[in-house]
Amino acid sequence: MGSCIYCGKAAGIFRNKHNSCEERRNQGWSQLIEITRNSILEDKPSESLKKKLEDVAKESFIPASRLEDALVKGWESAVDYFLEDGHLSESQEKLLKKFCNEFSLTQNKLNSRGLYNRFVKGVFLRDIMNGVLTSRLQIQGHLPFNFQKTEKLVWVFPNTKYSEDRRRRHFEGGHQGVSIRIARGLY
Repeated sequence: MGSCIYCGKAAGIFRNKHNSCEERRNQGWSQLIEITRNSILEDKPSESLKKKLEDVAKESFIPASRLEDALVKGWESAVDYFLEDGHLSESQEKLLKKFCNEFSLTQNKLNSRGLYNRFVKGVFLRDIMNGVLTSRLQIQGHLPFNFQKTEKLVWVFPNTKYSEDRRRRHFEGGHQGVSIRIARGLY
């Protein structure tokens, strides 16, 4: 007799979960993401958000260690919502940054599915459309090209290979007959 991985009660022969427990967990996970997203969109305080998330997690058999994942997924959902119209306003940028700072979410965590890069690209596009080119990049190491006086680095795509079309020519020399030395360097 197996035990349910969610509630811990008997699940039946050759079973490790109840369908109702799994459904409750999945609905709870979706609810955590939606609560987080709405908190960002409506700029609600983080203290009440933490409490709500903990309550929903307890009811839905979601361990507290997964709450940070729910915060990241909710942030990603908010980024998708803000970028639906194709641009990111300054107020939307501030809401997203504020949320990241309140919950100490790092760029690596937020970029697990590439949404942090989309967020930053949205900020760059807004700046470019407003005619402002601000340098938000910090490059470590050597860049393989030189800039002209009026050029600025706006975006770097890492691990991109440089491609250049080249024509390769090959010449082979040949001769017929026998070479005889007449003088030094003269045959």
